[in-house]
Amino acid sequence: MAISSIMFVAYASAGIAYASSTKTTWSSNPLTLTFAASDGSGSASDSVSCNQNLSDLSLRISVSDPTRMSLTSSPVGLSCSGSATTVTFTAHCIASADACRGTYHGLVQLRQNSGYRNFPANLKIVITVT
Repeated sequence: MAISSIMFVAYASAGIAYASSTKTTWSSNPLTLTFAASDGSGSASDSVSCNQNLSDLSLRISVSDPTRMSLTSSPVGLSCSGSATTVTFTAHCIASADACRGTYHGLVQLRQNSGYRNFPANLKIVITVT
C-alpha cells in the first residue's frame, strides 16, 4: 500500500508540474461582448497562444445564467502554439428580449482532451445585453 501511495503522489505531482509549466495567454482578458436584446445575439473574438505546442484541445464554456443565455465558440476545438489562434464567441439570448437584458459572466477553460488537463489562464467574458 505504501508503494501505491508513493506512486500516486509522484504521478499527481508530475501532472501538476506539467500543467503548471504550460502557459496559455488570451489577448483580451476579460473579453467584453455587448449587444442589444432586440438583436438576440452578439459575437466577439479573442486570440489565444501557448508557450508549448498543444493539440487535441477543447474549450469548456460556462455562463452565469444558462436559463437566459448561451455561449458558444468557433472553433470548438483547436491546437495551440506560439502563434495566436483566433476564437469567436457568440452569446445567444434564450429568454425573451425583456428577460434577457442584463450582465452575464462567461468562463472559458482550455482543456486537453487526452489527459483531461485544464490549462491556465481561464478567459473571462463579460456579456452585456442592453
